[in-house]
Amino acid sequence: MSSQQYSDEWIAYESLLNQSKIAVRSNGSFFFDQRGNHDCFNTDGSEFRRFSKVKADQGYVHRHEKSFGSYTFAALDACPHMGTSRPINFFGILDQGDMDLLADVVSDSVAAKRNHTFVATHYPTSTMIMGTSQDGKTFSELAQHVSLWVSGHLHKLIGGKVSMYGFHDSLQLLEMELGDMKDNAAYRLVAVDNDMLAISDEVLSLPQIPAPVTHDIIASPPPFPLPGWKPTLRAPLILVTNPRDARFASPAHEPIHRVLSSTHIRFLVYSFSGAGSIIASKIEIKMDGRVHESSIEYTGTTSPWSNITHLNETANHVPLYVSSWDAQVFNDGRDHELHILVIDENGLRATKTIIFRVDGLRAKTHGMSSGIGGYVIAASFEKLFYVDFAAEEGSYSTRRSQWTQRLQHLNSVTAQSFFNTISSTTPSLEAGTHESTQSVGGYIGALFERLAVLWTIRLMNLAHTPKLYYPYFIYFNYLIVGPWFVGNLVPNASRAEDRIGFCYIYGLWFAGGHGWVPLLDTWYIALWEHTAFIFPLLLLLAFISPPPPRTT
Repeated sequence: MSSQQYSDEWIAYESLLNQSKIAVRSNGSFFFDQRGNHDCFNTDGSEFRRFSKVKADQGYVHRHEKSFGSYTFAALDACPHMGTSRPINFFGILDQGDMDLLADVVSDSVAAKRNHTFVATHYPTSTMIMGTSQDGKTFSELAQHVSLWVSGHLHKLIGGKVSMYGFHDSLQLLEMELGDMKDNAAYRLVAVDNDMLAISDEVLSLPQIPAPVTHDIIASPPPFPLPGWKPTLRAPLILVTNPRDARFASPAHEPIHRVLSSTHIRFLVYSFSGAGSIIASKIEIKMDGRVHESSIEYTGTTSPWSNITHLNETANHVPLYVSSWDAQVFNDGRDHELHILVIDENGLRATKTIIFRVDGLRAKTHGMSSGIGGYVIAASFEKLFYVDFAAEEGSYSTRRSQWTQRLQHLNSVTAQSFFNTISSTTPSLEAGTHESTQSVGGYIGALFERLAVLWTIRLMNLAHTPKLYYPYFIYFNYLIVGPWFVGNLVPNASRAEDRIGFCYIYGLWFAGGHGWVPLLDTWYIALWEHTAFIFPLLLLLAFISPPPPRTT
C-alpha cells in the first residue's frame, strides 16, 4: 500500500488559488473546491483542511439569491473519515453527518421554495454507502427534491469514452458524472434559463503539458501565469438554453412546458478570439436538417466578445443570441434535432447539436436510457454487493443438511455407476449410425445433465465427509465474524494510534478513537474471495471427497 499525499502538489494547488485570486472573487462565493478519493489516500484529511479553499471536509452549502429566484448549491464530502491506502479506497459513504447536511439543504429548499437545488459529490450515487440522517431520513426521501446531482470519480469509465449520464426514475433525479481534467480535460457548462437547465460537457483544448517541475517547489512556487505561456486559438463554445436538451430534462423539477410557449431560440456563444466579435451572419441554425430562416440577434449583457479577466467582480458576462421560432410546428410528440454552427473571425468553427421536444417529455433515447454508462450511474453497488454476498453465504452455509438428506437416498449409487447408467441409455451419434434422431443439441443437453448429477453427488459426498467439510465450513464463516488482517492502513495519519486498523468484511475498525469506517471495498474484496478462492476450493474438496460406504 504505497499511495500517499504529496505536499508539493498541495502547496502548488494553494499557490494557484492565491495567485489567480479565484478563491476571493465575489467575496469568496465564486469558487469552491471539494475533495475526492485521491485526496483521501493515506491521510486523515489534514491536507485538504489546510490547503483547500473551503478549509473543511464536511462539504459546503452556497445559496445564490437573485431577483427572479433563489438557488442552492451543496457539496457532500462522502469520503471515509479515515482515508486508507490502496486498494481499500475506491467507494464512498454518505454517513450521518453528510445525510444531516443533505437533510438540512432539502428542508431549507422546500421551506423557502427555492427554484433549484444542485448537489455535488465526488462519488456517483451508485458507488456510495447510503446512511440515514439523525431524524431517520433516507437517501431516497431526500434525493427526490434535488434537481441535478453531479459527480466525478469514474473518469468516464472505459478509456474516457463512456458518457456517464443516468436518470433515476424512482427518484425523478438526473445524475451526470463528469470526466476528469487530468486525462480528459473535461469540464461542464450549466445555465439556468427560466428555471430550465441547459447542460453541456466540453473539452478544454490545451497544448502539450510541460515536463514535471524539477526544482524545489516549496521554496520557489511556480508563477501564475507561467512566463512565456501563450494561449492557443480555441473555437467558440455554444450552449443552447431554449429549447433545452430533452435528454437531460427533469419534468418533476423544471417548467419544461415553457418550451412550447416560448417565442425565441436562445443560445450562448463564448468566443476566445481576443478581438472583434461574432456577427450574426456567421451563425447558422438548422432544425431537423432544414435551415432556420429567422434572423439572429445578439441580446447579451456585454459585448459579443468579452475577456472575463477584464470584467470587475460584479460584471456578468452573458453572450446571448436569440432567433424567433414557432414551437407549435414541432408539437408532434417526437424527438427533434437542433444544430447550430458558429464561425469566429479566425475561421474557427464550432457546432452544437441537441435533441429537443416541446411536449414536456424527456427524450429517453440518444444514450440516456441505454448503454453501460446509464446502467452504472443508475445502479446501486451497495445493494448488489450485499445481496450477492448474502446469497452466496446462505447457499454455502445451508446446503450441507440438504446434501446429506439426498445422499441418504442415493448412498447405494456411486457417481461412476450413475454416470454409466445414464451413458447406457444415450443414443449413439457415431459416424454412420442412424439409430436415433436425437440432435447434437440434445446430446449436449444430456451431457450437461449428467455433469450436473455427477457434481451434485460429489457435493453430497463432501457434506458426508466431516474431516473435509467442517474445516471448510469454519473457514468460510470466519470471514463473516473475524478480522481478515491487521495492518498499518493509514501510515501518514497525524496520530500513531490512528494508523493501525483491523479489516473486516463490514469495513475497517481503528482503535484510536475513530471506531468503525464502513466501506464497500471490503465487500467487493469478499466477493472476489468467494469467486476466486472459496468456490474453487469447494469444487476441489467435492472432487476429492470419498463416497460413503455402500449399505446392503
